Amino acid sequence: MSGGTIVKIEMANESAGLGSGYNYASVHFSGGGGTGAAARPIIGPSLGIGYDPRDDLKSTSIMLTAKPDGDEGGDFLIDNQDFRQIVLFKNLELKDSSARYTDATGKALRSLLLDAGHNITVDTVLSGDSADAFVDQVDGNVIYYHQNEKLNFGTFANEAVTDDDGGSGTILQATDSGGRGGAEVDAFSGDVLYIENRARVIRTSAQAEDIKIILSF
Repeated sequence: MSGGTIVKIEMANESAGLGSGYNYASVHFSGGGGTGAAARPIIGPSLGIGYDPRDDLKSTSIMLTAKPDGDEGGDFLIDNQDFRQIVLFKNLELKDSSARYTDATGKALRSLLLDAGHNITVDTVLSGDSADAFVDQVDGNVIYYHQNEKLNFGTFANEAVTDDDGGSGTILQATDSGGRGGAEVDAFSGDVLYIENRARVIRTSAQAEDIKIILSF
């Protein structure tokens, strides 16, 4: 003690034969004189600090944040101008591989290679004899698209296609190949942890977003 104040408490370590693995402790003062001393023992998590932040921080919520800037190297679409849904995935995998996808950004959209004279436009419904799809991005002769159960959920072939805005073209290559930057992420991999539908958010190439998701336990 110094000036009537406790400035240090020493604890005998495990080598003193006091054991380990306890989940309860109490403090007893002896010697030194004085009255009214009080101390509270704090026992760390059984698996160590940092093993599980829920135990370390005693938290009831966690915030995840992402700040996409512009088109993020082409992976965050701006041609389609808007997005309405935020999804949190776990354990996404590479396309055609069971390896985990670990890059900061990536595309899950499939692509088609069209003829040079096509006039298909973005944000339309693309239709062919084999399948239908929503057009998400037009990059020259490459069309990026997605499908859902509202359309003819099939597989495109090398065929003539039209969109619902009067555009037309011919598919020259219906598979993601030829080094044209098709899907990087397996859209059917991983687990969906969270989905949030939001009001329409308009995108531009000079725009940055600050997306936050709060999960409560």
